[in-house]
Amino acid sequence: VSNATSNGTPNVVNNASANVANNAPVNAPSAPPAEAGKVGITTTKAGTGVAAAQGSLLVMRYTGRLKNGTVFDSNMTDGKPGFSLVLGQGSVIPGWEEGLIGIKAGEHRTLNIPSAKGYGERGAGEKIGPNQDLIFDVVCLAVLPKEKQETVTREEERPGTGGTVKEGQSVTFHYIGKTVDGTEFDNSYKRKTPLTIKVGKGQVPRGLDAGLEGMKVGGKYKLTVPPAAAYGPAGSPDGRIPGNTILIFTVEILKAG
Repeated sequence: VSNATSNGTPNVVNNASANVANNAPVNAPSAPPAEAGKVGITTTKAGTGVAAAQGSLLVMRYTGRLKNGTVFDSNMTDGKPGFSLVLGQGSVIPGWEEGLIGIKAGEHRTLNIPSAKGYGERGAGEKIGPNQDLIFDVVCLAVLPKEKQETVTREEERPGTGGTVKEGQSVTFHYIGKTVDGTEFDNSYKRKTPLTIKVGKGQVPRGLDAGLEGMKVGGKYKLTVPPAAAYGPAGSPDGRIPGNTILIFTVEILKAG
């Protein structure tokens, strides 16, 4: 785990569940017809938690296909990262901006997108011709509202019985780091070498740094760290973690003092 470049101390919320869900890919159902100029939306599995709104950060899995069933893009397969976007920033086609409003973590939808809200007359690449309607089967892995994008969520999985971790202390801990789509990017247990750092000195992503404070020796915790408190829009320096990625750390405190 390398340090992140963003500044400031994020909020840490104890014993609260983040709006994240790991889901298997959804089989493509029949898409609803798109009325003139509108995106057809069918929910095939309900989600939970907060509904996405303008400014929400979403992490998505998807398969895009043409009306004839030809798949032109997908990140449903193993090894591909979830796709992150912020609603309202214009980073995706208008049909996604419209079709993802209100979606919740764990929800599966099929979007029937008319060409005017897709790639229009220009098309895209070799597979999407001009004026082609598109169908997307999407799975929402996480919804992070705008007001929560600086907040680290901490859940206690096993209570500690030792001392409480404080800023400036040396703390030794085991951890597993995953992206919100379940991809593991670091694991001290596999290396058989716990990590020792000085808390609050910026030696690890600041969301992890802040989340360590208040943990107890012997305890095990789950931290959900938003991109703003991790590697931000640029991603990790080594390129393993894409930009705007929500991270989940499982942390076991071994020693502090």
